[in-house]
Amino acid sequence: MKERLAQLDSLRGIAAVIVVLTHLIANALIAVMPGFLRQALTATLSPFSVLTNGRAAVISFFILSGFVLSLPILQEGRIHYSSYLVRRFFRLYIPYLAAIALSLIFYSLCRHHLPIGALSDDVNHTWLSIHPSVIWEHIIAVGSIHSSEIDVVIWSLVHEMRISIVFPFVVLLLKDARWFYSIAIGMALSALGIANSYFHWQTYEGMPTTLFDSLHYLNFFIIGMLLAKHRMAIIRFYTNLSRRIRIGVLAGAFIFYNYAIAPVIVLKEVVSKHAAIEWASYMMLGEWITAIGVIGFIVIALSSAAAKKLLTRRAPLFLGNISYSLYLYHFPIMLLLIFTLYGAVPLTLLMGISFTLSIGISYISYRWIEKPSIALGRFLTRERKKTTEAGYPAAN
Repeated sequence: MKERLAQLDSLRGIAAVIVVLTHLIANALIAVMPGFLRQALTATLSPFSVLTNGRAAVISFFILSGFVLSLPILQEGRIHYSSYLVRRFFRLYIPYLAAIALSLIFYSLCRHHLPIGALSDDVNHTWLSIHPSVIWEHIIAVGSIHSSEIDVVIWSLVHEMRISIVFPFVVLLLKDARWFYSIAIGMALSALGIANSYFHWQTYEGMPTTLFDSLHYLNFFIIGMLLAKHRMAIIRFYTNLSRRIRIGVLAGAFIFYNYAIAPVIVLKEVVSKHAAIEWASYMMLGEWITAIGVIGFIVIALSSAAAKKLLTRRAPLFLGNISYSLYLYHFPIMLLLIFTLYGAVPLTLLMGISFTLSIGISYISYRWIEKPSIALGRFLTRERKKTTEAGYPAAN
């Protein structure tokens, strides 16, 4: 029986918590924080800004998904594509639809809210007036949708679902290629995404959800595939390192993960003197730097006995289990509480309730929506499926 890489589940759970904290702090709590605390959590070079680095956490999701989805294909050298699609549909799309439905219910309860000056645009510009065409966009979930009108976090799920459709073929194409060819292809795909942010071949409303953005994020799935493909060699290499160098790897991973924005800001200052280039282009370049840090964390999680012991404790495993639902539900829950209780309940207490309620509802969703949906997908493909999914962490 294959070893379950439970520590990767936990990494996903930690990343989901970072996204939640990012939204609670950046959209609401920052309005009532003392200056020193605001600086500690948001300043570019502060180590505590990792708690509000939600963008980096999303890159972690993409790389982890690439790792997990490629493992069975790399081991068998083929894919039962129809079964794969059915399982991905029930793994991703059904819980996604449930989250959209609950968001619309919440919207109906507070659709006539007034803007709250102290809070962010992400809060004030959401749930103003949702047109039926926007709902239909979210149901289809494959086009460039108005991603900020119902649940702002679903932009990454659009990419996840799109990429899931084509990724098995990408793995089959690259599984025998040398790693630097795969990296070069990923960089070329990313370059198309960066070019679109400058030339606007396809535009988006809200968060970036164009097909060109999906090409950019596909390269992080490819990085995950490379980690899966070379994982045994990577583990052997890491375990032969001295303790001092291992500490250096951890420190380096944190620096690349959390401080990618610093060189991006410097680059923008230099280039902007000669050309007007969209900020999104710089952000995409920064995500490559972030990816180096994510790679470091995954290598440590796979190779370090101490990291594995820490990540397989009950709390991080629990967060890993509910990570998908936690990602989907926390923002609508926060909006509902703000639009119904703001002014009656202190904002700090309100965000504490939001975090707690998000954990509780996510657990309910995991137990009563995610798990039954996954089980149904497996049931429907039981006769055609040759390779067991046991042993692999869940890919959100």
